[in-house]
Amino acid sequence: MEAVGGPNWSAAIAMIRDGGYVIYRAIGLTLREYRGPQPALGRLKARIQSSWQAENVTRERAIADLERGKATIQALVKESAEIRELARERGLEYELIDDYGMGAVRLATEVDGLLTLTLLKR
Repeated sequence: MEAVGGPNWSAAIAMIRDGGYVIYRAIGLTLREYRGPQPALGRLKARIQSSWQAENVTRERAIADLERGKATIQALVKESAEIRELARERGLEYELIDDYGMGAVRLATEVDGLLTLTLLKR
């Protein structure tokens, strides 16, 4: 999905609220928590695809990719009252991932300004 308010926008918001996964400008959005035996709804997660494969991600590359994704989501929050409300109610978490097709690896997260880097090349 590329545009706020387009013909599928209401359906996309409903999917997110129900724990589904929606892609907005190449960033995945979901409320679904994958930890534990039963999926539950948690923070609004923005899953940003790394521009590098996991084995080549450095701290600098991870931060650059996160900042790129954060700018896109911050613009979306300003433009969409529905997303702004979800982020306010649930909180907003950014995840940098390497989705390699058969699965994904979390490389970094940022929650409330706290950056956690994992699996990075030193």
